[in-house]
Amino acid sequence: FFSDHLVLDAAGKVLGIGKRSQIPFTPQALLTTFISFHFRIIRRAAFDQVGGFDTSYSYMGSKQGEAQVMLYFCQQLKNSGIAYQKYPVLNNLYLQQLKKLKKSIEGMHEDEQYDFIKAMELL
Repeated sequence: FFSDHLVLDAAGKVLGIGKRSQIPFTPQALLTTFISFHFRIIRRAAFDQVGGFDTSYSYMGSKQGEAQVMLYFCQQLKNSGIAYQKYPVLNNLYLQQLKKLKKSIEGMHEDEQYDFIKAMELL
């Protein structure tokens, strides 16, 4: 199961445990439900209060794993139907992920690069 979380109303009253806590783990569910679940719009004050993101944290210690997560994010954003190019913050996020993905791929053995390069060409 994914990590438990509480659902709160606007006043901060606990409404109960979130439904995503009941989703059984599968690799597909991890990519389609768990990762995307954390991409939410929140109040800036709440974001600042919890300290924002720790950008020094590495995703998983595997260049291929990190590249797969970045590739998936870019594919999902591009295929989402959101006109991210119109929004500078989203567009910059997308472009930064592409840069990081390219750098990550360059650090791989050439045999491992092929599939990632082909997938990036579709972005």
